[in-house]
Order: sequence, then structure tokens, then C-alpha cells
Amino acid sequence: IFLRYGLLPTILLHSLFDLVLFSIPLFLIDAPGAMVQQGLVVAAAFVPVAIVVLRRLQHRQWRELPAMLQNGAWHGGAVTPHEEVATTPTSLPVARSRWGQRALPALGVLGLAAWVGCTPWRVDAPPLAIDRADAVAAAEAALRLRGVTLGPDWRRMAQPRNVLGESATRGAHVFAWREAGPATYRALVGNTLAPPLWEVRFARFDGDVAERAEEWRVSVTGAGAIRQVVHRLPEARAGAALERVAALTLAQRAVREILDTEPALLLLRAADATQQPARRDWSFTFADPRVEVAAGGEARVQVSVAGDEVVGVGRYLFVPEAWQRREAETQGRHEVLGIGAGLLVAMATLGALVFAVIGWNRGQCDRRVLIVVTVATLLGSIGNGLLDLPQLFMGLSTAEPVGTQVALSLLGGLAGRVPLALLIGLLAGVGTYYARAATFDSPGAVTRAWLSGACAALALRGIMAAFDRIAAPTTPLWPEQAAWGLAWPGGAVLGTATAYVVALAIGLFALALLAHVTAGWTRRRSLAALGVVVLATASALPSSRELAPALVAGLVGGLALFAVAALVLRHDARALPPFVATTMVLAGAHGAALIALPLAWGLFAASVVVVVALAWVATRYLGAAVPAPP
Repeated sequence: IFLRYGLLPTILLHSLFDLVLFSIPLFLIDAPGAMVQQGLVVAAAFVPVAIVVLRRLQHRQWRELPAMLQNGAWHGGAVTPHEEVATTPTSLPVARSRWGQRALPALGVLGLAAWVGCTPWRVDAPPLAIDRADAVAAAEAALRLRGVTLGPDWRRMAQPRNVLGESATRGAHVFAWREAGPATYRALVGNTLAPPLWEVRFARFDGDVAERAEEWRVSVTGAGAIRQVVHRLPEARAGAALERVAALTLAQRAVREILDTEPALLLLRAADATQQPARRDWSFTFADPRVEVAAGGEARVQVSVAGDEVVGVGRYLFVPEAWQRREAETQGRHEVLGIGAGLLVAMATLGALVFAVIGWNRGQCDRRVLIVVTVATLLGSIGNGLLDLPQLFMGLSTAEPVGTQVALSLLGGLAGRVPLALLIGLLAGVGTYYARAATFDSPGAVTRAWLSGACAALALRGIMAAFDRIAAPTTPLWPEQAAWGLAWPGGAVLGTATAYVVALAIGLFALALLAHVTAGWTRRRSLAALGVVVLATASALPSSRELAPALVAGLVGGLALFAVAALVLRHDARALPPFVATTMVLAGAHGAALIALPLAWGLFAASVVVVVALAWVATRYLGAAVPAPP
């Protein structure tokens, strides 16, 4: 409709759609004044018709809209792509000043030293040293010790669980880290506080719907030890209706046998009963005064009894309400800042998208790169989604067919991945066009571009690591082991390759946008630097608890990034692929060092090979001669 009739009918249809959608609740209620509200909605819907009728009465005849209000009045001109590049000079020299050539290697060496010296290399929690198969085997062995043997109709699923990132458990970890200190926190992790875990789920998706609500969940530590066994029963299942004393005796026996702790050493804090349709459930909470925690905090043990069966025993850290209120207040302020920062980033993204669409419409887009990057990003995204199927299965509901849930999830993911891949391809095409128009080959230029990009990345990472070291960490450092949760851990290399393509596409487009804003780096450079700093700060706000460190990180990071773009990347865009590759290699090396397992180092080595190969291909393409326009 837009392509044929123009913008006006599209606006009318869109506004009418929104009016109908948002007014549906008004037509579902019966209350005083409802008819008036419904009448106003109908009247608003007929406003465009009323305008047409009014115009008909004024002119006493029907008239056609002028051609300027329809897309039929637009005619594309025969414009060659290179004639339109008015803001990106094609005569920028590849060679930098003598000072820049001499300073970059030294800055790279200093940046590498600062990165090594200031980057934290000690984790505050143990890594997962076992794989999925070992975790499932350990969980089944724990169930057999309880006299439970599950048949083939029970589906076995397992996924790494990072409790530090879960909203329900994150507060306890943050409280222990900030109030008790790092040393006490490390002593609590693995005992009172849960470490990185394998969450093993046993569930059935066939048979009676009500009975399928029964599940077993077993938490296995990275060393293969059992931390918790939870048995979830259907609410309607019949069971005993124990009194408080009998249920408490069961709970104390479970504490002694499962946690190897004498119940007499614990203090009973709460005993809650829940009456189910055919049984009575109990929940007992004990405090362990032997564990030293910060003032107000308390190590606790919780035991759940369903009927006459102990269905859950676990440890956790009680966080005082006063601290939770202060934290909620702080988080509320940050949410407001985060919303503002998100709106700012969204506005900048919209402006950048308009620039990209205009460039594509004018022919200022490398169509080959657009197609290749779109297809590669889409295939990589689909592959990553398939590799992440274990995570999907962990969240499936037993009340619905598995096939339907998986199909809906995959189709929904595909619907979101297609436009995202098109957007990344568009950014890559426009950015590549501008980069190739501003790059010229010269003897030794490729080697110099690689050296410049790598040294610039080392300098930037060194600066950021030094400033991160100055600010005290507000949360503990845990190893990142997302690859362990994939169907095949080696598939993490595909995710790294996709991430590199996306980062390079955004980087190339950002260079083109900066060149456009600064008119080929000839004016408005201060305004461009301010924009980079503001966006960097807006990106840092959501992930930081304190306002001052976020502002400092945004200011320093934004200025350093703009300096890299102005002093290095704008002179030769071929330095951008090695710049992005070096940044990702440093991040990968840090992650592998924190895990310190052979599999982590193997994935890192494979990722380095893939990233360097992609960077080499991108550098060669950016340096190739631009074909003459037809």
C-alpha cells in the first residue's frame, strides 16, 4: 500500500489499527460511562472519513490527490555511486605521520603490559570441570541412592546454571561480596552460596497431563558433587497429612543424612504448612550460627516435605530486609537512568538506520557484501539457535506437546533473526562502500594496517583495564562457560565467528557515519567526539551499579575509541578488521585463562584461527581496487 499509494494511507491504516487494538478493553467492560468512552473511540475512528466528507462539501465534487502525495510522482535519477560520496574524501593518504608510525607500536606494547597487569586473573568461584554426560550420570547415581530409578520415558536434560546472573539468587552473592568481603565470599561459595552448577532435569512429556507435573531436579557442582535434589510433585497427588512434630522429625533426619550436619546445632526459624488437595506440605527453615556472615546476614538451611517425603534440602544465604530495600532503591534509580540511556541509544540507532537506508537508496552500498554478510549472519544465527536447543528443552512445559513448543520457539527465533541479519548486512554494505572509497593500496600498506589495528586495540584495552583496576569491583568474578551449555561445545566457534562479522559490520558503518558527520573529518569533530562519549556512557550505565564509575568509564572509553578512529582507522579502514580481531582475541584469552581447562584453551585456539582468517579476508577485500562504475 505504501509503495503504490504513498505515506498518507499508511499513516491512516496504522493509526486505525492502534486505535482498535488499544480500545479493545473498553468494549469488554460494562460500567457507568462505558458507552460514552466507546462512542468517543468510534468517533475518533471516523475522523478521516469526516475530513473527506467535509472536503467533498467544500468543493462540491470528487477530486484526485496531487501526484506529490503519492509515490508515483517519484522518479529515480541515474546517479553513479561514486558521484554521491561527497562527505567521504577518496584521497585520504594511507601513510600516517612519522609520530603516529613511531608511537603506535610503543603504545601497543604499553597497552598489552597494562592489560596483563591490570586485568583480574583470579576467579571467585570454581569452574565446571565436568561435561553434560558426567553431570547426568552423577544425578542418576544420586537418585539411585534414594532408591529411585527412572525409566526411558523420563527425558534427561542438563544445562549450566549461573546463579550469579539470576535475579532470585544474585542479591545474596552481591551482599556477601560487598558486606563480608572477597575472602569471606570465597569461603561461602560452594557451601552456603551456590557455585556454578549443572542443573539436571528429569521430566516426562508423554502420558497423563496431571502426572507429567512430577519432576526431579538435581544440582551438580563442577567437581561432580551433589548439592541439591528436588522432587516436584503434582498438587493433586495424595499423601500424608503430618503434624508439625512428625514433619520436623523428617526434616531433621534429612539435614543429618543429606547435609551431614547435626540438627541440634541449627536454630529453627520458620515452619510453614501448605494444605494441598490430598496431602499437607511443610517447609522448615533453619539458621546455622556456625557460619560467619556480614552483620544482618545469616546462613540458612531449607527443607521441604511433601506428605511424608522430603522433596528438597538446600542451603542459602539470608539477606536482611534493610539491605534489600537500599539495593532496590539504588536499582530503581539506575533503572530510570537505564531507560534514558536506552532511549538515547534507540534514537541514535534510528538515525544511523536512516543514514544506512539513504546510502542504500543512493547506490552507496556494496551489494555483494550486503548479500554475503546477510546470509552469513542469518546462517550463523540459526546455527547458534540450534546449538542452544538444550537450553530450550530445559524450559519446556510438560503440559504441552514438545513438538509444538519447539516449533513455535524456532519459528519465533527465525522471525527475529531474518530482519536482524538484513540490518547487519545493510550496515556492512554501506560501511564497506565508504571504506573502499577512502582506501588506496601502497607498498607495505596491508602489513602496516595490521600492525596499526592490532596496536590500537592493545592500547585501548590497556587503558580500559587500567581504569577498571582503579575502581573496586562491586560484584565477584565468575568464569563464563556458556559454551558448556551448547549441544556441542565446539560450536562456540560459530558464535565467535558470527560475533566478529557483526562487530566488524557495525565498526565499518560507524566509521562511515563519523566521516559523514565530520564532512570527511574536516569539521564538527568535537561534536562527533561528544556523540561517541555520550553513547559510550549510555552503554555503560545499565551494567554499572555506581553512577560515577559508569560516567568515568563512558568518558574514558568514548574518548579513547574516538581517538583510535580519528588517529588510526580513518586513515586506513583496513586497520579495522585486525583491530576488532585483536579485541576479541584478548577477550577470549581472558575467558580461557579464568576457566583454565583444556577444552577452554582448545576453543580459544580454534576461535583465534577463525577470527584471524575472517580478518584477513576482510582486509584483502577492503584493499582491493574498487571497480569502475558503469
